Amino acid sequence: MPIELLATFAQIAVAFAGLSALALVVVQLAGVRWQAQMTTGFWLLITWSLGAIVFSLLPLLLLQFGVSESVVVSVCSACLGIFVLVVIGSALRRDTRILRLQIGARPPVKTMVVVGSTAILSAVAMLLNSFSVLSGPRAAWYLAGVFELLLFAIVPLAHLLVEVSEKD
Repeated sequence: MPIELLATFAQIAVAFAGLSALALVVVQLAGVRWQAQMTTGFWLLITWSLGAIVFSLLPLLLLQFGVSESVVVSVCSACLGIFVLVVIGSALRRDTRILRLQIGARPPVKTMVVVGSTAILSAVAMLLNSFSVLSGPRAAWYLAGVFELLLFAIVPLAHLLVEVSEKD
């Protein structure tokens, strides 16, 4: 398992977590009125970033305890798949509540569908990878899953920045 790549992913995720605080400050300084769907985006930005940190460092921790690489990939892939499903389920529950109660502006439904379906496919791939069903190097599948967490963190950040730019 490429340890240097996992460490790089963790560093990038820390930067995204820091950007989330900066994005919050920019939104407030721009005078944008905080809306309910922005809370879900901010929550997703933090959750995906922290998830990327955890799942970048988890294999390193397990390898330090002498766990074999195949077991590490299986355990980490299963945990990553479950994590993604839980996050997507929570985000959909939050946005469904916003839609039902008509709180503020409408959440970005098209983005929710695209990112949600991609995340669900990623979660299924991780669960299949944990059982050695997918072809190819299993560690590469896991690295792709962690990289997707970083990509998923970009989407809510972009939405927050679009909210600020539309204000002007």
